[in-house]
Amino acid sequence: MSPSEPRPGRDLAVVVLVAALVFWGVDLAVRPVAPPQHLPEVQEGMADLQASDPHVLVLGSSYGRAFWAVKDELARLTGGERHLAAVAVEHGKLSVYEWILQNRILPVLDATDASGRRQRTRLQHFVLVTEWWDSLPYGEGDPGANLPALGWTLDHFLADVARVGINQFNRNYLQKRWRRLFHDFALVQDRGFHTLIDSVRAALVGRIRPELRPEAVAARLEASTQLLEESIRGLGHAEQMRAWRSILSTMRARGVEVTIVLYPTMPAKRTQAGVATLERFHALAAGVAAEHGARLVDLSQWAPILDTDFGADCDHLTAEGDAKFARLGLAGPLAFLRNGASSERVR
Repeated sequence: MSPSEPRPGRDLAVVVLVAALVFWGVDLAVRPVAPPQHLPEVQEGMADLQASDPHVLVLGSSYGRAFWAVKDELARLTGGERHLAAVAVEHGKLSVYEWILQNRILPVLDATDASGRRQRTRLQHFVLVTEWWDSLPYGEGDPGANLPALGWTLDHFLADVARVGINQFNRNYLQKRWRRLFHDFALVQDRGFHTLIDSVRAALVGRIRPELRPEAVAARLEASTQLLEESIRGLGHAEQMRAWRSILSTMRARGVEVTIVLYPTMPAKRTQAGVATLERFHALAAGVAAEHGARLVDLSQWAPILDTDFGADCDHLTAEGDAKFARLGLAGPLAFLRNGASSERVR
């Protein structure tokens, strides 16, 4: 090939290289403005479980992340003698927890070594972290996409594709893997959220990020409060209650103490109608706990947790709030994780 002849392969490689460099450069420039947030999810929880033999196993929604702070505090208080593993499932629902328990967690708990001995024998406490949202039915257009995105492994994905082909539901597995592949790239992590441009614009003019502005937080609080108030009509959906009972009976059959923890609700959301939803959910939780001989620790209206302990989403505790939850929890309503004391109901 003469020097004057086209070289499509080389030209394409140059274009790809330049595009990659531009992408990398832009990402480096915007990353300080809107750095990717990496929160422990199912993958991190399972990795911790597989690498340890915990005394306490926690399963729940994104609220279960608060128990990573409990894990650290428990280790500090016991000089590293007691270990807690927490599996947090973003977006919740009891039916998803049941699937992850049966298909991901139990195989690890039951794993044996070459001699046939169980590798994990120290489990004493199982804690299910939940709230009213988890007992609601899936809405229209919400098929539980967090299951393939967070709960599946490659084997589960391939089995589903072999059965039904690629569809909108199982594609969530691929999308989540893509995001994890580019774990530290702000441009990739912003896909689907569309906050990066507004954050860059706010930084250039010296303003607070749009999602943190008081009016934005107030709007989220109003919407979140309305959802809490209106959800009383959907609590206790049959499929979610079946899954709840299945989780408790499965773990009780393994001879461990089982506890239901109701996660704190932001005080500002505890309107009269909001409290009615919380009380109705407490009644459901108390009934299920009584059926299965489980402990119920209701922290949904726990007095020490204040509005200032919650983040801008008006739903989850901040890192400082998590630390407070862990410190006060292990000194009070969660002390049984340290010494086996019972706590039937805490307000």
